Amino acid sequence: MGNTISSDLLAQASVRMSMLMGLHFPKDRQADLERILCEAAPAFGFTDVVSFVEWLISFQLQKGHIERLADYFTVGETYFFREKASFDVLKEHVLPPIIRSKATNGRRLRIWCAGCCTGEEAYSIAILLTRIIADWKDWNISILATDINVNSLKKALSGKYTEWSFRNAPPWLKESYFEKKENGYYKILPSINQMVTFEQLNLAVDVYPSPFNSIYAMDMIFCRNVLMYFSPECAKKAVNGFYQTLTDNGLLIVSLTETIKLSGSSFVPIHFHGTTFYQKSPKGRIAEEGAKGKQVGGEIKVVRNTGENNFHALQLSTVDRATSGLRDTFYRDLTKSFEGKRYGTKVQRTPYEDALLLFEQGRYAEGEEIISGWTEHELNNPKALTLLARICANQGKLDDAEMWCEKAIIADKCCTVNYYLLATIVMEKDLIEEAVSLLKRALYLDPHFALVNFVLANILMRRGKHKAAKKYLDNAFNFISARNADEVVPESEGITVGRLMEIIAVMKRT
Repeated sequence: MGNTISSDLLAQASVRMSMLMGLHFPKDRQADLERILCEAAPAFGFTDVVSFVEWLISFQLQKGHIERLADYFTVGETYFFREKASFDVLKEHVLPPIIRSKATNGRRLRIWCAGCCTGEEAYSIAILLTRIIADWKDWNISILATDINVNSLKKALSGKYTEWSFRNAPPWLKESYFEKKENGYYKILPSINQMVTFEQLNLAVDVYPSPFNSIYAMDMIFCRNVLMYFSPECAKKAVNGFYQTLTDNGLLIVSLTETIKLSGSSFVPIHFHGTTFYQKSPKGRIAEEGAKGKQVGGEIKVVRNTGENNFHALQLSTVDRATSGLRDTFYRDLTKSFEGKRYGTKVQRTPYEDALLLFEQGRYAEGEEIISGWTEHELNNPKALTLLARICANQGKLDDAEMWCEKAIIADKCCTVNYYLLATIVMEKDLIEEAVSLLKRALYLDPHFALVNFVLANILMRRGKHKAAKKYLDNAFNFISARNADEVVPESEGITVGRLMEIIAVMKRT
């Protein structure tokens, strides 16, 4: 392919890749970037790579363009039970106490494999759980596996692998969990395949935590060999999102080469037998020098600074508020609590505002602790009840979340947001008919509630009622189409109008 990409144009392409997919190409990787661009250009109809790069940095790319780029820019190299030491620690020391606790508390376990590639890691997690939970079929186990590369996800969903995916794998794996097929393929057993849900997600631009994509209240997040390719800014954003997505004391598991990406974060490192996991502390941000993970007596323990834990006031700019996990209805309260700091005056925050700030920071247990000390009068505040419902939902305490949401509805029967919130909670409990009823009540109060129309359409489409679903999809599309593409859809926790319109367009084609 003709023409050499100038260093200036290459630098602009590097910035563009960071914006689109979070990928980082420092100076020592510029040759890799140029090579990949040359390989990708023909797929977009370009015979001249310079013209392709100029188009890439100036054109408003759609979701399909980014998915096609992902075929060239993402690394699809993994295998079953990769990083065996981590799986051994999980099996022998980390998962057993978690499972014992969950066995008497709902038998519910939620795991997110972020950047799952072709699925080997997600299936390895599923297989590991079946080997250590005797009655695993009686549990509510959710394993969500996401990746930006659609072709990788298709392979993962098929569950078909060659010998190459089994290198360094234990000998019992193929014999016990796969069926040998023609042409040297091995297909994973349906019982394991059904344990994992595969979804397309861009860690650099999509929103998490969010009930919109079921990414919230995770007990564990695996994100290995992904952050190492991200720019520092994008890696920091992803780590913060992981922190807020985990339940209190939840674990983040990254590869050994990515531990530097966690420095300065709110996670507490836990060292065990040569491996390091990262735990979400229920006490929020702890100074790095005060959180030293140590291996003590064969158990995982964390030695912490006994000094006062400073409360870090969260400051949100207009852009930050648009992409934060807070609902639109809380923005005024946030702004009020920051005004004193912004203008140099001293403002006393209310207990509600303190709990609200902790919620936004993902410090759910602390927020719940503050609320537990509220007076009966404070708890009768509809906004406070809604906040408490959200805090419980984000910790996976669905029964408590449902109770507080019902109280919020009693306190304010005309608040459509509470009906929508309660619908999302009961959907997680598989009470679909009840969710549909709540969503319709929300639409009765506000027919222009775009997200409610979208969720109803999604439920109907899963039931095969495509004609009825199309009506609600059209409503959702029409109610947001006049808005700016970068504007956040109300109650979506950060999903932009442009992103929702892309999703609706895909659903209409199915």
